Amino acid sequence: MAQVTDPAYISKNMFDAVMREKFYNNTNDAAVRDQADKLMRLFRESKSHPQVIADVLHTAAISKNISPDAVAEIGFAMGLQFGFELAMTCPPEPDLKGINRR
Repeated sequence: MAQVTDPAYISKNMFDAVMREKFYNNTNDAAVRDQADKLMRLFRESKSHPQVIADVLHTAAISKNISPDAVAEIGFAMGLQFGFELAMTCPPEPDLKGINRR
């Protein structure tokens, strides 16, 4: 059984505010696109890529949510959970020469 952090303290209002600020209000920003591109490259080159895709599709199939929108929602939610766990697990690297490498 996986150990996951329960983000129950995140309210709907907090979630919506962050989504507006960090996600869809920035889709035309080059920095956001560059960040997404880098994350996609990291994901595609990772050893876990095939398993993650299989897990998303399996979750969609067993929940009978197999429309493209539902699969995208499942993938997005699983990505949010991964990001949350990554942030809780891996502290930022120390500041090197005035630049915080992330």
